[in-house]
Amino acid sequence: MQAQNRTTGILAAAKVIVTYDEEDLEDYMVEIEILGSCRHPNIVRLLDAFYHQRKLWIMMEFCPGGAVDAVMLALTEAQIRAVCKQTLEALNYLHSNKIIHRDLKAGNILLSLEGDIKLADFGVSAKNTKTLQRRTTFIGTPYWMAPEVIQCETSKDTPYDQKADVWSLGITLIEMAEMEPPHHDLNPMRVLLKITKSPAPALAQPTRWSAEFKDFLRKALEKNVAARWTAQQLLQVMIITAATLPPSLALHPF
Repeated sequence: MQAQNRTTGILAAAKVIVTYDEEDLEDYMVEIEILGSCRHPNIVRLLDAFYHQRKLWIMMEFCPGGAVDAVMLALTEAQIRAVCKQTLEALNYLHSNKIIHRDLKAGNILLSLEGDIKLADFGVSAKNTKTLQRRTTFIGTPYWMAPEVIQCETSKDTPYDQKADVWSLGITLIEMAEMEPPHHDLNPMRVLLKITKSPAPALAQPTRWSAEFKDFLRKALEKNVAARWTAQQLLQVMIITAATLPPSLALHPF
């Protein structure tokens, strides 16, 4: 929902949640806490949050360009690299602050009028202010979910950490390249089994993409968590350091 401040005229995106009791309300406090503590150009900004007539209103920075999944028809590799670079900047910031996003996908990457990206929707994010978070909670969207997140449901002795977001980023890059995530034609329960049992997904038409882009995907979609690169490491890869926002995107985002 779009809202406007009557005094300042500033536009905001309003997330309105009907709550029934205190426990219901508490479920959304982590999202508000995370958004309120984040100060990064590639993370959507919290403007205000208030409770009125059993409704929680979360007012966030308005991104007129919409979500990437709604406008990603025929993205070029250069455009995908530019989105990837800014998403990695946001993830690196979150991970350095002990936060796991846990639901990264094109639908949660928003665009400003300038064509910059803003990572949004922290409704299932996890935060630990003292140590690097390792979670045993099975949560997120199945098609983008890392194998170790799925495995934690059957074995609480195998927690996951911030590298789960890196896997989701790799899936999101394939989604941007092919307009659908891998296994999109399967029902969610079958996808969970496919992710854990099958090799890491790859691009369906590899000849359309550069060797460097495919190598980047292999680093992000490494099933062995110990060998999977971190957001900080991926930011140093040449195709990311060299990525720039094409001028046309600033005027007409995607």
